[in-house]
Amino acid sequence: MAVSEFYKNSANPIFILVDAYDEFLNKVNKQQAERRRFRGYIKAINETGRAAILITTRDHLEDELRDSFESRVIKMQADGDDIDKFLDKKVDPMDLIPDNKAYIKKKIKQVNVEKW
Repeated sequence: MAVSEFYKNSANPIFILVDAYDEFLNKVNKQQAERRRFRGYIKAINETGRAAILITTRDHLEDELRDSFESRVIKMQADGDDIDKFLDKKVDPMDLIPDNKAYIKKKIKQVNVEKW
């Protein structure tokens, strides 16, 4: 069932989370047109008044979203403590040698910090 049909037939509120909007497609020449079409779909759903929508993106596309939606923009940024807590929750329960857990956490954190 398409999302548009789902929200038309639902009596309940709908919550939509779009994560990493800035990573939408990898084909540079098509990104802008495809994002514009995608925003049109999300805007149509939003205009029903029954949807709560959260879109995450990096700073360079924030204005694109702000121009498309009459909504609030909340600036959030993860820090080292957030990453540590997440890794503790995900890696610690794994059945690994303790030294390997520390190494894995360190490597994941290094890769993610380099991306920021």
